[in-house]
Amino acid sequence: MLAYATAPGNTADDGEGAHGLYTENLLKEMKVPGAPVEDVFKRVRLAVRRASEGAQIPWESTSLEGDFAFVAGSGRDLSREQKEFEADLATWNSLREAKDPEPLEAFIRQRPSGKFAELAQHRLDAVLRERGEKPVQAAPPPPLGPEMCVPGAADGKAASYSGKVVSFRPGERYTYRTVDLVSQTETARSTDTVLRIAGDEVLYNDGSKVSDLFGNNVRAPDGTSWTPYQFFINDYALGKRWPAQFIVTRADGTKVNVRFELRVAARERITLPAGTFDSYRIEARGVDLGSGVQLDRTAWVAPERMRGFLAMENLVRKGGAVVGGERIELADYAAGAALATPDAAPSAAKKAKDPGGWRPSY
Repeated sequence: MLAYATAPGNTADDGEGAHGLYTENLLKEMKVPGAPVEDVFKRVRLAVRRASEGAQIPWESTSLEGDFAFVAGSGRDLSREQKEFEADLATWNSLREAKDPEPLEAFIRQRPSGKFAELAQHRLDAVLRERGEKPVQAAPPPPLGPEMCVPGAADGKAASYSGKVVSFRPGERYTYRTVDLVSQTETARSTDTVLRIAGDEVLYNDGSKVSDLFGNNVRAPDGTSWTPYQFFINDYALGKRWPAQFIVTRADGTKVNVRFELRVAARERITLPAGTFDSYRIEARGVDLGSGVQLDRTAWVAPERMRGFLAMENLVRKGGAVVGGERIELADYAAGAALATPDAAPSAAKKAKDPGGWRPSY
């Protein structure tokens, strides 16, 4: 792990006492018993950011695989984690539209690597931005090389890499194809068009399909729903790790409780039917807590280009053996024209042809 007092391309505050602003907070957080190293630096980042009003934001780069704490604490307790998830889910549902930073800060500090911490951080960013905070910007990472294709570019030329993420936009159209990894045959193709953004939700097609602002499932056309979760997040960086857990309620009322551990494993180039992209590769290892089925996912994203994912491979294992797998990849993308009203939703004929690309499994 490499830890920096401030973001790349910026300077740090010397502080008022014997230590700089960063070091003072780092020494404090390192002493918390059992605090994972990632939690230590996340708490430091939050404290330094707030003390400097966004003028200094610490930065880390990590390739850690295991767990580490500066001061030993109790081991991992899965039953305790489930209780924490249930409590945090209830708390997050009450904070999703919070207007004040204090309760969001307290929630993040309690569990900096919690299953809703990334969502809470994004909400806190929005609240502080509304209050006038102008946080420093990190110098963007260099591109991997000239891109062969940038979908939606008017002149067909590659845009420079900015390092800044973009949001879903009304009128965006995503077409995905699904390939069975065993037979290597295409099994489905579907198209989704962003209808509008409503608060922290994105509505597609006729409004019956919904995701959050990062592309995580919220509701499917058949009535399947998901509790809030953070498989896809706002900010990606090499080595970053985070958890996700959610409950899927299917149309028939049955529930599935799923937990994932995720990390940004690499920055690499990926070629798809829609073009070639510089991307972040996310590796996720999960489990269906009811059946014990293991879930392996690999996803590729380019958040500086588009919010929808580029590709995702899903493997299902039972007893260590692969029992199923598929790859969903971007076949076509268009920025599209803004849809001003719900009247611009696809016709019934269109909806019948394009079922929406929704796979209400996990």
